[in-house]
Amino acid sequence: MDIALVEKLVALLHESAVSEVQVSAGELTVRIKRGAVLAPEEYLEEEEQATAEAEAPGDTTAGEPEEPEGTLIRAGMVGIFHQVDGILPGAEVRPGQTLGLIQSMKLMNEVKAPSSGVVQEVFVEDGSPVEYGQKLFAITGAKAE
Repeated sequence: MDIALVEKLVALLHESAVSEVQVSAGELTVRIKRGAVLAPEEYLEEEEQATAEAEAPGDTTAGEPEEPEGTLIRAGMVGIFHQVDGILPGAEVRPGQTLGLIQSMKLMNEVKAPSSGVVQEVFVEDGSPVEYGQKLFAITGAKAE
């Protein structure tokens, strides 16, 4: 069984209503199962809610690295990250603006700004692999439209 066949199985699973497929060839068995996937916007909302709950008054987190203030934008899927020209720390962004792309299964998926503001930090480099939930950008200082 070669990797091209596995990629085709993943693509078929992605395009159909089937949630699981298992193929055996000799002693090798490949099982692919689709789980529930959150849209990037849903994931962002859950992260903001979890962050707000974790920051209870009087809670001290000595010794832990500080998270950047503002909105963290995380990868909504696994793939290869591609930078968009001009999106560097200090760049002003508006809601819906494309900040980067994640290439997954030969498709380019846009990573968009949820609100206006200023890019404080870019956590990944162009061409780097990213995991689901990995930090991509920090945006602060929402601007009035």
